[in-house]
Amino acid sequence: MDLPSQMRALLIWSLIAAACVPGRLSAQAPDPRSAHFEGLAAADPIELVDAIRGASRYQPTAASKPDVPQSTLDLWRGYEPDWRAEIEEVSFTLHLSPTKTSTLPMGSSTPAVPPDSISHVKVIFQDEKIVVRSDSPRYRQYVGGLRFSPSLAKDWRQLLPGQGLSSLAVLLPRQSAEHPGAVLICPVGAAEPAPGQVQPEGVQFEISEIKFGVGAHVRGSVQSGVGVGSALAVVQTTENILPSLSFLDEAVSHDPSVSVEYTPDKKLQAGAQPVERGGVRTRLELQNAAGYQRISELTEVASVKQVAYPEVIAVRTARGESSFPAGSCIAVQKSRVETHQYSRGAPPILPTAESSGR
Repeated sequence: MDLPSQMRALLIWSLIAAACVPGRLSAQAPDPRSAHFEGLAAADPIELVDAIRGASRYQPTAASKPDVPQSTLDLWRGYEPDWRAEIEEVSFTLHLSPTKTSTLPMGSSTPAVPPDSISHVKVIFQDEKIVVRSDSPRYRQYVGGLRFSPSLAKDWRQLLPGQGLSSLAVLLPRQSAEHPGAVLICPVGAAEPAPGQVQPEGVQFEISEIKFGVGAHVRGSVQSGVGVGSALAVVQTTENILPSLSFLDEAVSHDPSVSVEYTPDKKLQAGAQPVERGGVRTRLELQNAAGYQRISELTEVASVKQVAYPEVIAVRTARGESSFPAGSCIAVQKSRVETHQYSRGAPPILPTAESSGR
């Protein structure tokens, strides 16, 4: 099979693989020149719960990649994308209330029910670490939150003591340190209560105000040879994340180069949808004078979902180990997909003054 035939065949397989990868768009092609993208599939929170319960490695299911002919790889050697697409933080608000009381203050004839609590929680992903913070820690030492160093060799179960009902059990499965992105947060009510204080058997909650903070850039260039080449760089977000002030750069020229850095356009308002998911994508299209083209995408998606934890929640505390009743938790998960599609089409043509609108 000659090289053009190989590249056409590879393009077909790339499109099939892209449609099967979790977090990818559906069969409808996206608009590569839009500030937003949609159609995301969230990670499965059951996979996270199972990994924590079984003390096993958290390895989300991923689609297999198509084989790329060596000749194609050689053609694009040296033109790897300089890019980044990351969900840097996820924040949400918890409205907490007790389910029932299990003890009464000494001498009291009526149940003493703790007041409802509101807690703002933030999960930060940075430098191969995961940080979980609450705006209502019980002790000063937890103002900066809990900081974890995920690894495939160790899981984590710790308590973040909070005021009122806002204490949180934070559970991390064994996971890769390269792109950690899975944490289970379980509201557990009042932690380490004083003698005679009401200790709820559980706590119920509602999640609101889910927000996602992102960082991204994409840069690329191609040597076009004797003719002209084309390059397109785009940074896209889901509609619930502010688009970039400048989200697209395009060039048709001799040896074109493009560059986009994500800077949120604060003059706009983020959309309300989707509620539980947020994502950022970088896209780089390169084509040389012979018409050979590569389209590369890097997408990262985060989701926030309520999920049942069906057994006692055991965590480490300053006093040793504490156990809390089974209940509902919040799964915060990231998924990451990188794809490359190869084809050959008509060679690029320099835009004329009429076609460029000048």
